[in-house]
Amino acid sequence: MDYDEIMNEIENENVLFGISECFKGSEKGEIKKVFLAMDARNEIESSLRKKGIQFIKLRTNAGDLNEKLRLGFICEVFSVKGKKASSGEAGSANEK
Repeated sequence: MDYDEIMNEIENENVLFGISECFKGSEKGEIKKVFLAMDARNEIESSLRKKGIQFIKLRTNAGDLNEKLRLGFICEVFSVKGKKASSGEAGSANEK
């Protein structure tokens, strides 16, 4: 994941933060991508899989993401708003 890309989405107010906002956005069909911090809790991954939400696991922990993205808070789940490109089996893909 290119941090400039996710920062751009944050600056354009296209990112929802946290698992609850991810679920709400997903129910409305408003989520294009979901990214998880490397150290996201297992319960979060399990909950996303149960709801059929695909996600990409980042190679950076939540603390470092906070610093790199200049958030001011710790977040494990980042949901990019938009239309889904395609559907498939829920689960994770590793960051390239």
